Amino acid sequence: MKTKSITLLFDPRIDIAWKLCGDSHIYYVLSKFFDFINHPIKWQGEVYEIKLERVHPKPLLCGQPIQETTDFIVDRTSMWNNYYDCFMQSALNSLIGTTNCNYTMRHFNKHHTSDVLARAMHPADHFPITVLLPEFNPLTPEQSNDLLLEVMEKYFNNHYPVLLKRAYESGGGADVYKVNNFEELYAKYTRSGWPVFHIQEFVEDFENHIRCMAIGPQILPMNFRMNVSYLEGYNPELITIDNNNRALYERLGNYVKFINSYHRWTYASFEAFLKKGKIYPIDFANPHCDSRFYTLHVHFPWLICALVRWSTFCAVTNKSMGVDMEQQSIMEVLNNSNRSAIEKYEFCKHRSEAYFEAEKFNEFCAENWSNLDEQMINFYDEHWSKVIDYAIIEMSYFPKQKHEYYTQEYQKLMNHYFRPNAKEYLNYNIY
Repeated sequence: MKTKSITLLFDPRIDIAWKLCGDSHIYYVLSKFFDFINHPIKWQGEVYEIKLERVHPKPLLCGQPIQETTDFIVDRTSMWNNYYDCFMQSALNSLIGTTNCNYTMRHFNKHHTSDVLARAMHPADHFPITVLLPEFNPLTPEQSNDLLLEVMEKYFNNHYPVLLKRAYESGGGADVYKVNNFEELYAKYTRSGWPVFHIQEFVEDFENHIRCMAIGPQILPMNFRMNVSYLEGYNPELITIDNNNRALYERLGNYVKFINSYHRWTYASFEAFLKKGKIYPIDFANPHCDSRFYTLHVHFPWLICALVRWSTFCAVTNKSMGVDMEQQSIMEVLNNSNRSAIEKYEFCKHRSEAYFEAEKFNEFCAENWSNLDEQMINFYDEHWSKVIDYAIIEMSYFPKQKHEYYTQEYQKLMNHYFRPNAKEYLNYNIY
């Protein structure tokens, strides 16, 4: 039996300090779950044992290939630590498969992702008008005033409200301002402390705020609310997809897969508003997305199962993560004025499907993970109370005096929504 190693790149010291994205939650549950299922993988006549490890920082000789250390890396830390960032650059140079391309994760920001997706929209949907502003520091007050007046008249017909959003290095709704008039816009633009902004069309009276979690071609859409408690952010009920909205969610799934495949991200989130049958994408530069148990709660077991399928598929099949990226061939189509919007959309759809190798992935899962939901249910029944204790007591923002309360609340939430409908939650996908 051959061994394939899956390595989780995370540092508990960083996760304890930041508690941002649930890296330790993922490692804790993945390691326990892999031990619990103890499942050999079969592929093309070979049998593989899966070994889950964690990267430990150590000296690394420049020019030394590191293929022998791992077969696939789930990168959850390089955004926050310069050593791990450099380690992932060596992994990229060694052609080791990773969930997300380190280069694009570091350097392709909210402006870049917006600029790409705005060129690839289906005509049934609408990309909110988004304008990049020059830095305000070199401008005089009069120049800033004139610039904003020109932008609001030229692109927004002087219609308020609009959003002023940081064009890079932001997340979790930070540095996003709704401005209701010119005076507010001028004040935020000139006094915020951040030099590069987008002005974006404000989507009024939207019906749903959707945040998708994407692991490879597996996509879980969830109803989402900002500025509420951890328990209330993600709606615990699954979204109903039927003949009335199936085409809409198929388009949403295609946008998710395109923006991720274009940037070589296979573990990311994507947000959009839905209104009157249209999709309005709003935030999708998220390759280091929130994956904490106490925010995802009933959806967290789906995330673990999706990671098991995708990481083992990539490690065992030696999936090419396409570090060359092929952006020129894609942009030659998206910038071609002789191609219609629907032709560009279909082109991007087919390119992303080819990148994720959905048929091969489905074949792999059918051979190896046909009973993964049953295994997760058994794991849940035996171990989930310990998962909740770990996430709430050891790795959360909750004050000590609230630990017992939140432990009980999360247990009730899981037992009410997830456990009676576990198979439905675990098998929910729009890919």
